[in-house]
Amino acid sequence: SFLNEAAIIGLSVALHFEPYNGRDADSVWKDVEYINRKYGNHPSLCKRKRLNSQQAVPLVYVYDSYHISPAEWKRVLRDRVTGNYLRSMTDAFMVGLLVEKQHLSVLADSGFDGMFTYFASSGFTWGSTPSNWDSIATFCVKKDILFIPSIGPGYDDTGVRPWNARNSKNRNRGLYYKEMYKYALSTLKIQTNVQPVLSITSYNEWHEGTQIEPAVTRQGYLDYGLDLSPHGYLQLTKEFSQKWHDLR
Repeated sequence: SFLNEAAIIGLSVALHFEPYNGRDADSVWKDVEYINRKYGNHPSLCKRKRLNSQQAVPLVYVYDSYHISPAEWKRVLRDRVTGNYLRSMTDAFMVGLLVEKQHLSVLADSGFDGMFTYFASSGFTWGSTPSNWDSIATFCVKKDILFIPSIGPGYDDTGVRPWNARNSKNRNRGLYYKEMYKYALSTLKIQTNVQPVLSITSYNEWHEGTQIEPAVTRQGYLDYGLDLSPHGYLQLTKEFSQKWHDLR
């Protein structure tokens, strides 16, 4: 399985729940229960402890979490009588998607343990705008939840969304990637109450031009630049990861 392959190379695997037909808060919780039952003891399943808790639970990102009402989320993530988070052996560290500014209080009040920004295009959304990240981190510290900034090497989805050219971001020989990382590092100084997490939006998103895998120029993709080899973005990612671990 994927988890077994990850174990061979020393990786842990977090989960990213995409939308599907009929998805609601109850179905997501059933998904969490299945993951715990089927893979909960696997050494490569990424787990995280909450503040003041010794129980590590699977780390789950919920993409487009705002498609489900806050009332629904609150019903499954919080106890309706005491207002405390539900905690059981079938639990998870739930991270919702931060798009609009109003989602700050919505995610916190709904019972999410954290929030992430996902989009690799600065300015695409309020949440993906790095100049807002310090204030987001400050809010999350006050609420005792985790803020996970998402960075990327560039952005160009005009091949699949021709109307979205205004959100394209040139890689600029790695400078765009470095600038987003610098903003993410700034949040470390604020989130001293938690073990911070950095999200890199890439992997198989070739259609959005966020790939960091070894590559050469081809029509529809931004060039890695004259100053970087085909492996240049992997090297930058390695440097970012090492520095992040050193500083946290």
